[in-house]
Amino acid sequence: MSQIAPEVVDCHVHLTPGGQVLEPRLISAAQRHRAVLCCSSLGARWTYDPPPKHFVDANDALLREMAAHPDLLMGFCYVNPRYVEASLDELDRCVRDGGMCGVKFWVGVPYSDPAVDPVVERIRELGVPILAHAWHKATGNLPGESRPEDVAALARRFPEVPIVMAHLGGDWERGVKAVRGLENVFVDTGGSLVEAGSVEAVVAAVGEDRVVFGSDSPGVDWYVALGKVLGARIGREAKEKVLLRNMMRLLGLP
Repeated sequence: MSQIAPEVVDCHVHLTPGGQVLEPRLISAAQRHRAVLCCSSLGARWTYDPPPKHFVDANDALLREMAAHPDLLMGFCYVNPRYVEASLDELDRCVRDGGMCGVKFWVGVPYSDPAVDPVVERIRELGVPILAHAWHKATGNLPGESRPEDVAALARRFPEVPIVMAHLGGDWERGVKAVRGLENVFVDTGGSLVEAGSVEAVVAAVGEDRVVFGSDSPGVDWYVALGKVLGARIGREAKEKVLLRNMMRLLGLP
């Protein structure tokens, strides 16, 4: 990470699908705002039950981008807990030995399924957070896609493991209700761009110490995602926690 103290930590960005690189506009935005980007790759072509070669290739692309942008990127290792041994090997390769500082779960196995537990046990040993995709879709979730209630089930089984629930859980009112009492669950602000009042409501529900800035860029415009927090009707100290301090604490940074 940069020797210059950051002003923003974005807990949730991705490499571009297809090209598997950091989007130039995102690089420019991060440099302008002294932001550190916690980045993962879901692969060149997204698949709903990624086999080992898929997530290994995705992590290889991220390692290359981390080397190219050491002042901007902190990597989150992408795994699919359905493939236990391959996921454990990848955690050792990318987190223990490769400099990544967190783990990315997307789809594959719902977090309420104990099949994820051997992988989460290793994550607990490594002492890094999980960025856990969660969504509640009125039209039905993807195969193996977790809902906020699945995040809550995982958090109860592993209270020592910090989990960032992505996208406010999709339906942010339902999402917050599911994880409100779980101190090891943090909520990222990513999701739809038409969510006036969501940041204020989530801060009020779980507290300003458990909300972190996540843009989900490049799928979501980074400046719009940032503006959703800067324009929220919360105090200055709360904004500083959401944009910087909470995620710094999760990552074990001063």
